[in-house]
Amino acid sequence: MRKQNYHKNFKNSYNRDNRKNFKKKEDRPIVTGTSVEVRNDDVNGALRRLKKILERDNRQKDLAKQEYYEKPSRKRKRKADAAKARWAREVDQQRRAGNWVDSGGNDQSWQKTKRKRRRHVELQKKIAKRGKG
Repeated sequence: MRKQNYHKNFKNSYNRDNRKNFKKKEDRPIVTGTSVEVRNDDVNGALRRLKKILERDNRQKDLAKQEYYEKPSRKRKRKADAAKARWAREVDQQRRAGNWVDSGGNDQSWQKTKRKRRRHVELQKKIAKRGKG
């Protein structure tokens, strides 16, 4: 009996001293997520600002992605496709600036087919035309 009382008192006093003072749910403000302040009773302006913020943050895309389960293989493929698109944009930007030279190394084997050679020549003409204009 004595042992049980000691253990009970020790546990209560230990918890009482180390307990953190968490606010109850009623005490906390109920603002969650992204918010916009309405100024001068301009609700439409605030709504436009909110939409811009959400669009920049890609919230809509995230919600659409989470609507259905996406297999890991599809996720990898989507990321790889995005990386390819980024690289293609970078190459195109460098070509327009004139800093990019198409080459497949020391030999011409990368231009072996007629279609590839034609495509390369047309691309060079297009770049030259942009430079003149």
